[in-house]
Formats: sequence, C-alpha cells, structure tokens
Amino acid sequence: MYFKKEMFYKEKKPEQSEDKIACNNQEGEKPIFFSPVQFSKKSDESSKTLPQDPEGHVFAANGFSLNLPCDWLSRTSYLLSDTQEQGEQISIQIAVEENVCVSSAAEYAQQQLEVLQKHLTGYCLLQQEEIVLSNGQKAYQVEFCWNADENQLLYQYRVYVLSKNTGYCLMSILTEKVYKDNREKISCILRSFNQ
Repeated sequence: MYFKKEMFYKEKKPEQSEDKIACNNQEGEKPIFFSPVQFSKKSDESSKTLPQDPEGHVFAANGFSLNLPCDWLSRTSYLLSDTQEQGEQISIQIAVEENVCVSSAAEYAQQQLEVLQKHLTGYCLLQQEEIVLSNGQKAYQVEFCWNADENQLLYQYRVYVLSKNTGYCLMSILTEKVYKDNREKISCILRSFNQ
C-alpha cells in the first residue's frame, strides 16, 4: 500500500466527510477513505485498522504486529548489551534465519563465512571449531577480525546454531582491547544459548 500526497484532501469533497482521509491502494483506483481514528494509537478495534494485503501476512512479536506484503521475510534480530557506563559497551546480537537449507551448524557457518570473506576488508580468520553448548547441543564457533576503516581493527566472535531448519547466529563485534579483556565472558554467554 502506498499513500499519495495529492490524495490527502483538505477541502471537503462530495464523497468525503470532514473527518476522513483518503488513500489509494493502487494507481488509478477509487480512493479508500479512513477516519483519522483509524490511525490512532489508542484504537485497538480490528474494524479501525488499515486493510491488509490479501496476499500478505502478519508479523507479530513482542506485543506488536505489522501487516507485510507477501514477498517480505522476517530477518529477526535481537540486540542485548551490558549496562557499563564507562568504557566500551559490550553487545551481543542474535540473528534468526528460518528455512535454512543445510544439515549442520558447521555447514551453516561455512555458508555465512563465504559471504563475509568477500565483503569485509582485511578479513582474517582467527579460529573456528565445533563446540558443544551448555545444553549439550552441537554448535560452531568462529572468531575473526577485519578492518572497519584505515584506523580500526574489529574482532567478531560468532556461534552458529542449527535447530531443525532454523539457523541462529550469535555474535559480538568488539575492539581489540574489549575482545582481549572479555573473550571468555562472551564465550560463556554465547555457549549458554538454549532454544
């Protein structure tokens, strides 16, 4: 759905009451009118929401939802961080990818690393190995560094987990000092992953 600027009427039109806003679903279609209350945060009645793409789907998570077109995919990602107020903050990102066509965490990791090698300047693999998470599940750990710019070398610690056809990539991007000082702490956090 798109909104056209020229479709928002200020003066009263014959087919429109004063409290209506018009928008089109497609070029050339007759305007669909919505009451401003339909855009209100307080409105929770299903009859007061914008129409959903009949070919689309609803994405729902953490108490919210969005009506998405049919060709949109969920690339769900979570960002967790410490509350350190001085120095550099440590954060962990967890990316979830559904319908992964691989048979192991190692294969999933290799697939992802091929892309990283091509796109990260100065990419250098430091370590990679199969590991066992604290729940007994097999995973694959990778550590590498790359040049973010001329003056900054960044380190990344990743753990790849595969559960049925869902891939999880747990990662932390760090400066050299933070990486060296917190490597074991991050490793323990990532190995505690459980789904």
